[in-house]
Amino acid sequence: MVTRSFLSALAVLAACSAWGEPAIRVSVEQTTVRANNPFGLKVEITGGRSEAPKISDADGLAIEPVPVQRSNQLSIVNGAMSQSQTLIYKATATRPGKVIIPPITARVDGKEISSMPIDLTVLEGKATAPIPRAQQPVRQEAVQDSDAAANAAAPDRTPTPEDAVLVTAEVDKQSVYQGEAVQLTLSRWVLSGVQASPYRSADPGYPDTEGFYTTELEPRQEDRTRGNWPYHLLQLTQKLYPTRTGQLNIGSWQFNGEALMRTSSGRLLRQEYALATDPIAITVKPLPPQPPNFSGAVGTFTFRQSMTAPAPKTAIQGVPFKLSLEVQGDGNPDSIGEPKLPPIAGATVSKADTVAPPNVDSSTGIVTKEFIYTITPLESGKLTIPPIEFCYFDPATERYATQVVGPFDMDARPSAEQAGAAIVTKEIPVTHGKVNITGKDILPNVDAPPSLRPYRPSAVVNITAGVVPALAYAGLAFMMARRRRFEHDSAYARSYFAKSNAHKRLLAVAQAAEPAEELCRAVTGFVADKFNVASAGLTSSDLRQLLETKKTGSELTESIVKIVKACERARYAAVKLSDDEIKALTNAADTAMNKLESVAKDAKV
Repeated sequence: MVTRSFLSALAVLAACSAWGEPAIRVSVEQTTVRANNPFGLKVEITGGRSEAPKISDADGLAIEPVPVQRSNQLSIVNGAMSQSQTLIYKATATRPGKVIIPPITARVDGKEISSMPIDLTVLEGKATAPIPRAQQPVRQEAVQDSDAAANAAAPDRTPTPEDAVLVTAEVDKQSVYQGEAVQLTLSRWVLSGVQASPYRSADPGYPDTEGFYTTELEPRQEDRTRGNWPYHLLQLTQKLYPTRTGQLNIGSWQFNGEALMRTSSGRLLRQEYALATDPIAITVKPLPPQPPNFSGAVGTFTFRQSMTAPAPKTAIQGVPFKLSLEVQGDGNPDSIGEPKLPPIAGATVSKADTVAPPNVDSSTGIVTKEFIYTITPLESGKLTIPPIEFCYFDPATERYATQVVGPFDMDARPSAEQAGAAIVTKEIPVTHGKVNITGKDILPNVDAPPSLRPYRPSAVVNITAGVVPALAYAGLAFMMARRRRFEHDSAYARSYFAKSNAHKRLLAVAQAAEPAEELCRAVTGFVADKFNVASAGLTSSDLRQLLETKKTGSELTESIVKIVKACERARYAAVKLSDDEIKALTNAADTAMNKLESVAKDAKV
């Protein structure tokens, strides 16, 4: 019984895959019109996928090339699927007499078809011929790329399959300075009640952004009304920072997938989509001539400091303390350069340690980058840290701005003195006298002690006494050098702890609220730590480029990229991965990490 039902369903689907015979029909409400009074010209195209018809003026007739109303309908009649498109154009007869509406041509499923001509009788114009309700012009953009255009749709129109899934891409500005942030918002609209998902072979990631440094923000989902219909909205946002001047392009964002929806008769309809947004051109202007103290940062920033000292405004001679300088704002994390510390009299200053990776707020894109200096007072007394400047370019004012912290005055106290040996400068007299026995518990002196022999330790004792201190010193020196390297070499520290940190994340994947997202962060975080790059905003395409640059091998590269792509599909599509899929991806990620660890160690990356 189950087999028969299944075969019947296949037969229905096979029959539905055939489109009806294509046709085009042109009509008007009345064949008698008045000159210079607009009327509606209705074009109906049925069959499969159709292109826009060719509309042109004729002798005594002007037709606007853009339709004032457009609607689509998908139906199944006697097992054959038919798609119809209705377009209404605004036409005006320009002279009285006989006017012919010429054949209108359209291409349906690659086949060119034409309508029949229509004869019109045109009277002298003055009175206005009424336009029937079905042909009343309704303002609607040819491409719905904004809420305003979508909300202009007729409120009583029934949604069609073309209305079920929509994609848009927009930026907050198209002319910027080099390094200035551009916010890209990608929106996918899915009609309420429709289930839409990309094909597994399709990459649902971000469009091509060559020439930009990218930071990915947290995706947002909400229910919103568009064109008087309820939609589920998924928005992906990126901060793009142009790295060179000239004309840069944001590539087309695509959705290749399918949607399941129910028709008015209650049947389940499967519709395929191949949607794409238009590329967006960005003009990037060069920065004005730079001042000597320019840090490289472009955006709006705040600059502040904090100190870790034994006590407020107090230091100890010879004891180092920390000075932290923090830069926060809307800018490219890689372009925020180190603030230049001026020389400090009576103290030594280490090179700045950058806290890596910079902290990027996932909802706003605000970057926080911290620089830590180690300052050691060499003398006691007053210690003055001069003013510290941070210079950046502010696109809002189109000028360079400088923020200053300091100066700071500190009291460097002398270090604690250690007590030395007492030196006797005057001879102390010694009194000689008899030794009296004051009690029986005091034994008499021994007049004839036995002969003394020198102590000769064994060879093992000698070797131990000589080797153990040397080994202990070497071990301590090694530990101290390693600790200093962890403190000052952030790339080495990230690479060293990359595997252990990633393993902890993998263990937490199964219990995470969003396992696919947690797994994606574990893999991208491991690769970023291994090669000392920022993990924020790393996509599967970025990983491929990075791994190919590091020459990790095509097989390993493909394995890691496929894992991240699978996670990205689960994050941005309306389909969740099963527990078995999460487990399989986690095991594959663990294997890939071990291989990458081995490859990086062999190559000494």
